[in-house]
Amino acid sequence: MTMLGELVSFKRILNGMEVETTNGRLILTFLRPKIVRVKALRKGGSEPPPNPTVPERSWPPIQLEISR
Repeated sequence: MTMLGELVSFKRILNGMEVETTNGRLILTFLRPKIVRVKALRKGGSEPPPNPTVPERSWPPIQLEISR
């Protein structure tokens, strides 16, 4: 697991929002209230990540993890 860092306040996160972390860019998609799916966008390359989504995680804590 690679920790991508913590996000700002939950209230400031919007559906489909693209956020940037130290390890790259992410797109957040809410499946249900308080459940989010994360899609990673790799920096400067066309090759997609091997596992672009992470399992559903509830809030809090507001942390994102992705398997590499």
